[in-house]
Amino acid sequence: MSLSLPFATCVAVVGWAAAGMILLSYVLLTLGRVTARSASYQWLNLVGAAGFVLNSGYNGAMPSAALNVLWAGFALFGLWRIAVDRRTPSQELQPRWAPERGPRLAGSPDEGESK
Repeated sequence: MSLSLPFATCVAVVGWAAAGMILLSYVLLTLGRVTARSASYQWLNLVGAAGFVLNSGYNGAMPSAALNVLWAGFALFGLWRIAVDRRTPSQELQPRWAPERGPRLAGSPDEGESK
């Protein structure tokens, strides 16, 4: 007796698990339990999108597969940014074009002026 499932059944299970992961990531984000910059949010999206790529591709839903390739790419980019941010001191995270001083409000005195 074989315990193996047909490949189509495995693909369907992967698709439902992927849907659950994408939904869970959105619910957690909406409830404020994770942020878009958290690794757990990005991993849920990456694994969920990969599952959707497999499921959509197998079932011939190429627009869905293409969308989820992009979705997974954005999740990978998010994970890369998180890794870079953890390795880089916070003051180096400023854009290269940012001025040394922050923006001044209209009417606020300059450094040389008296208050």
